[in-house]
Amino acid sequence: MTFETIDRAIAVLGRGVGLLLDTIIALLVAGLLVIVFSQFIDRNYVTFWRDSPEEYVKIGLTWLCYVGIARAFSTDETIRITFLHEVLPKPAILVIETLLDLLLLVLLAILTVKSIVMVQMAQYQIVLGTDFSLAVPATGVLVGVVLLIPLIAWRLVRRLAIQAGWLQG
Repeated sequence: MTFETIDRAIAVLGRGVGLLLDTIIALLVAGLLVIVFSQFIDRNYVTFWRDSPEEYVKIGLTWLCYVGIARAFSTDETIRITFLHEVLPKPAILVIETLLDLLLLVLLAILTVKSIVMVQMAQYQIVLGTDFSLAVPATGVLVGVVLLIPLIAWRLVRRLAIQAGWLQG
């Protein structure tokens, strides 16, 4: 099995995961719109909510934020400061990008461990006005961070494979 075959297989898997993330994001947005619209109806016409819908919106926005970040990274649509690309030679840019990806992987590993601890601790704390514990939004953070790790790791491996000549870039 060549590296290009592996790269194509991962690209196919990435498209499948991307489609799944797009579906999750669409459902989150639709759910948030329903909650916000129902708040309008609740406050002006008919009482819908005994609970606090704002808290459900906060939980949904937490999930949307972290899953959305993972989706943005998967499409390589991240915010970058590119003025260095204009003044530095290409080898220096590759070193900087590789070091930044390594640093990001270390940061994501730390965030994963801390998010697991946060989920465990948050199971015993309830979000006031809802039936959920704080573990629900904390799990959204964990899912988003865990989704980022293979994306950044593969981007790093792919960059190194291109530099080694194992893959066409």
